[in-house]
Amino acid sequence: MMRVISVRIPKSYLDNIKRLIEEGRYSSVSEFVRAAIMELLKKNRRVEFSNIVEEVLS
Repeated sequence: MMRVISVRIPKSYLDNIKRLIEEGRYSSVSEFVRAAIMELLKKNRRVEFSNIVEEVLS
């Protein structure tokens, strides 16, 4: 189930997000935010995995 959250961001961030939407890269601000969060979560998992592998190999 999706949850609704409120986030404050600088106007310049929102302007850039809206530009990407106008270019057709995202359909909405919500879609952009979900994609950005997913990318950060994936990145953090890769970093955590790399740290585990490094520990095991040390």
